[in-house]
Amino acid sequence: MYRFRFICVLLLFCVGKATFAQKQGKARVDSLLEEYNSPRFQKMPDTSKVKLINNISFAIHYFDPIEGLKYGHQAKALAEKIKWKKGLGLVYNSLYASHSSLSVYDSAIEYCFKSLNIFRDLGNIRNVATNYGNIAECYSNTGDYPSALKFEFLQLNIADSLKDRDMLGISYMNIGSTYMQLQKFDKAINYFLVAEPIITSMNDQRVLAQCYINLAGCYRNLEKNQVALKYGKMGLAIFNVLEEKIGLQDAYSTLASIYKELNDHELNLEYEFKALELANSIGYKQGIMVASLNIGLSALQFAYDSSGIPIPTKYLPSGRIALATQAVRYLTQCAEIAKEQTEWHNLTRTYEYLHSAYRILGKTDDAFNSLYDASIAHDSEMKADRQLRIAAMETEREKVLKEKQIQINELLEKKKKNERNVFLGTMFLLTAIIIAVVRVYLRIRKQKRKIEKLAEKKDLLLKEIHHRVKNNLQVISSLLDLQIYDTSDENSKSALAESAARVRSISIIHQQLYQNDNIDTIDFARFCKDLVFQLSSTFSSNKQVIDLITNGVTDHWHIDIDTAIPLGLILNELVTNSFKYAFRNAETAAITIHFSSTESTFSLSYNDGGPGLPDGFEITKAKTLGMTLLTSLSRQIGGSFQFDRTTRSFFITFSNQTKRKMID
Repeated sequence: MYRFRFICVLLLFCVGKATFAQKQGKARVDSLLEEYNSPRFQKMPDTSKVKLINNISFAIHYFDPIEGLKYGHQAKALAEKIKWKKGLGLVYNSLYASHSSLSVYDSAIEYCFKSLNIFRDLGNIRNVATNYGNIAECYSNTGDYPSALKFEFLQLNIADSLKDRDMLGISYMNIGSTYMQLQKFDKAINYFLVAEPIITSMNDQRVLAQCYINLAGCYRNLEKNQVALKYGKMGLAIFNVLEEKIGLQDAYSTLASIYKELNDHELNLEYEFKALELANSIGYKQGIMVASLNIGLSALQFAYDSSGIPIPTKYLPSGRIALATQAVRYLTQCAEIAKEQTEWHNLTRTYEYLHSAYRILGKTDDAFNSLYDASIAHDSEMKADRQLRIAAMETEREKVLKEKQIQINELLEKKKKNERNVFLGTMFLLTAIIIAVVRVYLRIRKQKRKIEKLAEKKDLLLKEIHHRVKNNLQVISSLLDLQIYDTSDENSKSALAESAARVRSISIIHQQLYQNDNIDTIDFARFCKDLVFQLSSTFSSNKQVIDLITNGVTDHWHIDIDTAIPLGLILNELVTNSFKYAFRNAETAAITIHFSSTESTFSLSYNDGGPGLPDGFEITKAKTLGMTLLTSLSRQIGGSFQFDRTTRSFFITFSNQTKRKMID
């Protein structure tokens, strides 16, 4: 949630700068174009023509970057014709600005480096610093925050050497913002606090207010909410004086999140509605989406809440149905914008919340459709994330190869210079050996990277398969739940509930498989806890307390999937029977699972404190589905299922996967 909110804050900040530039720039563009189209233009020196055309390119890129590119290339052609190096460096800056406005960051960075090299050769340190800042901004916009930090610190060093307080203040702000993106909030705070007095002396109230809002966001994420509240109010006060809607929307949204952390529901909703109103007034869809999501979620939480917390009726209606209806209204609005903006993560969460709201309203068809839409959105999110990871891996690989090649070339060049006076034959021989070693080294590294890449892709694919299986099992479980609501016969309801529980037990296994680093095994202790919790929510009463005691089952004991699914179904049957018969009227109950093992054999005992099986009952002759499953599943993992009447415990013995494969 933080990462998404901060992106919104950053976008608001950029929109504010662009809006200001547009207002100031249109009048300037009209003036420059008038001079460009006048007869005086033809009589100007070529250097003055380059300056004028370049000024038009830079001024116009804020609201028409395509037109900015046209004038930029015209200025570039003229600067190259007259071989004016400084003018060409300035033109590259304008071309960077137009490409950046079009989000074509590869080309923008390329022009920045061209301008940087020119001004570095000319010894123009101030323009070198400007290019460092531009490069950092491009890397930040592409999500490469480590590279952004590198160039921001380079700009900071020059600003410090020039004693340029304005540049220092902006550099500290940019570094703090990048550390916020990296979620290193302590470091971000340090830089914002250094920037604060400098920006105050600059008398730039808008930047100062944004500094306070950034500090509020950092302190909120460090759970220092009172300090966050202080800075949030300071930023809001300045934006109120400036009457700047962009900044006010940012401040309202930040304060709303702080009051939510403080559990002040009245003020949380007050600022969320203010943020929504302002976002609507300026047509800022990201802000509308965030505020709608937060308001809808608050309404849904109040609809589910049973703790007696007063509902802020000034902003939300009273009554469970009315609250759920309000939640649907705002969550639907959020979903529409999230889908339009391809915000897959927020779209998935919004559909899941809508599913809950529709269930409260009893709209089963809409609830199922929301769950289905959430699954589709999550698949899209996974696909997008996977593509980004692959692209990042390719970029990093190319970057490393390029750096290694540069290092190798530099090494070879150095060796050649040092060996020029050595006997020619010896030099050729040594050079040949070095080249051969380098080629072998690069070939081995390339093969190694290829193998590592294939292994990583395999793991990603296997995790994706387990995730899809889990999603499909959840859909089946939801279908069974919906069928339960439409079934009046209690026996049928019980059978459907047990079937749904079996499906969910398998779903838990696949969920653990794709969440673990090791995709071949699951944590058995964690599985036991998840299974008991899942069945408790299905079969136990609201007041019933269930304790799970595991002896011998360590947090690091993992079992393979071929053992996990049958053993999970066995435990599912035992726990289900405990809720149906042993815990029927009990307010508190306990389940004890004891595990022991030898080199090739495992033993698991299960006790629920109940009466156990009736006298004369023989497991091998039982015809019920549950007992049939217990015995057949035990045989499937190379073991047996027994009941000890003395301890009233069930025992399952089974062999490890290696031994079962040898028998097969």
